[in-house]
Amino acid sequence: MQATMGTAGYGMFFMFGSFCVIMTLFTWLFIPETKGLSRERMDEFFDSSTPKADPEISEELDRSICEVEAGKN
Repeated sequence: MQATMGTAGYGMFFMFGSFCVIMTLFTWLFIPETKGLSRERMDEFFDSSTPKADPEISEELDRSICEVEAGKN
């Protein structure tokens, strides 16, 4: 594997660095925010197929997030 990543020795750095960048973008874009939610509330949220599929859960989650953010200010 290392032989195919470059002879100068920095190919593995670029491989793992690009993996970290890709995973950071994936986390930022696709993992939902759960800060300030109870474990029970997260169970309800993740038990549904998607939040958009269940508008009631989506609206309640939005309200919960707004309350947490309002508490920060």
